[in-house]
Amino acid sequence: MLTEIAALAVLALLVAELAMRLPLGAATRAIVSPNRRALAVLRSARISDHWKERAMLGYARRTLAATGAFAGWVLLLVGAALALGAPVALVLPGFAAFAASPIGLAAASIAACLHVAGRRPWADV
Repeated sequence: MLTEIAALAVLALLVAELAMRLPLGAATRAIVSPNRRALAVLRSARISDHWKERAMLGYARRTLAATGAFAGWVLLLVGAALALGAPVALVLPGFAAFAASPIGLAAASIAACLHVAGRRPWADV
């Protein structure tokens, strides 16, 4: 059990480090920005309904593209976690079941949160 916890903690640290280095914040802003602009267009009484419809189509396309990019980054994280966890599962037979259990998910979340919280002040050094 302790070996599974240690292996899962290391895996969580690696995935958290990768997540911190990916442009997830920019991807999130790319999703939110067109939606804010779309709301401003909808609220404006100075823009005709015809142009509002055309603007909404453009904002919807931007939001769809940004959502696809964000989903790609998330799939990359999941793929990295699976690729890093597969060799561990071969060595530790109960690792996959433990990692998917509520205790394993909680342990991985706690390890990743502690790593991110502890690393953040030193990120720019």
